Amino acid sequence: MLHARYLSGDLKQAVSTLRHVLDNLDPTFAEAHLLMAQIQMQQGNFLNAQQVHMLGEKSAMLTATATTTKATATTPVENAA
Repeated sequence: MLHARYLSGDLKQAVSTLRHVLDNLDPTFAEAHLLMAQIQMQQGNFLNAQQVHMLGEKSAMLTATATTTKATATTPVENAA
């Protein structure tokens, strides 16, 4: 849905939806941060785009680390014998 609004050219509605998602639902949603950065770049807000992009990258790394840690913790250890 986020990409659909963006691709339709309705940037105002896309930004509104992204802000709602990030502020109220999931502030760590990396894809939303990265899409917001892309919109900011299109609008010429380069400094803000850079800041939002860095938040998105940080969120993506935290998500990847949490997923890897969770997978490692739940993977059974095989006997070496």
